[in-house]
Amino acid sequence: MALSIVKGLLEQYVQSLFNEGIINEQFSRIQHLKMVGRTEHFVQLINSYCLDVESILAQLASSFDLPEVDFSKLAALAAEVTERSSRFLLALDWTKTEFTQTQNKLQVLVQMERRIMRLEAKQKN
Repeated sequence: MALSIVKGLLEQYVQSLFNEGIINEQFSRIQHLKMVGRTEHFVQLINSYCLDVESILAQLASSFDLPEVDFSKLAALAAEVTERSSRFLLALDWTKTEFTQTQNKLQVLVQMERRIMRLEAKQKN
């Protein structure tokens, strides 16, 4: 009973993330991993994504602390740098804030997935 409730809540939560634009069709493709019994790999991919983006954002932010900004390095880290560095810094702050919100929401998703895995394991025993 608890398992079906948590699964239903997760499904609703994922739909709300999709509606908000936090996740997209690409997320749905990696969600397929769960359907083939690879839920832990699915969870690891989300965690890896969050860590990778967090690292890239930190590298971008630290580039602005240098006396001269190396825009070729920024271009390699970010797909494209098209605005002046001061405006880019504002955009970076906004991106970091948005990412933090996304990361928090994805962590809730991970917690729900792990709870489902524990409940499924208990049912098997």
